[in-house]
Amino acid sequence: MNRLFDNTEKIVKFNRSLSQQLQINYVLNPYTQSFIDVQHAIKLGILHNGHYRNNSGDLIPFV
Repeated sequence: MNRLFDNTEKIVKFNRSLSQQLQINYVLNPYTQSFIDVQHAIKLGILHNGHYRNNSGDLIPFV
């Protein structure tokens, strides 16, 4: 049983390190249908607090 917890802990640590490596660099601008830099998308309000704003103005959470 202890070995199961050790393996689970290793998997959790691996997933955390992997998720820290994955970062979004570009997002789709819903109005011009082109990709823009994340910082520019934040300034335009397309990205807001972990959400993406689509062309109808709805906020979609990142999963």
